[in-house]
Amino acid sequence: MALVEAMACGLPSIASRLPGATDHVEDGVSGLLVPPHDVDALAAALTCLLTDAERAAGLGRRARQSVEASFDIRRTALPMVELYRQLIAGSAAAPGFAR
Repeated sequence: MALVEAMACGLPSIASRLPGATDHVEDGVSGLLVPPHDVDALAAALTCLLTDAERAAGLGRRARQSVEASFDIRRTALPMVELYRQLIAGSAAAPGFAR
């Protein structure tokens, strides 16, 4: 969750190209992805962000937009509320359900 939280704060992120990170970071758009265990690629990505403030700011801005779209309350909480309503309705119809 630290990656998503950093993105939500509008911070430019660098992550290893692994499941989880690749679910949230679009390489070169909302952050930078590097191969796992590739120290040289990590150093290059860090250098890129440290020397190009405009690019870093753009990545951070798009990262925040991505998280806001993916974790919008209407996309996350409301489907869960509907699921609970369906479960409650099913339980109420079950024999022996006490209210």
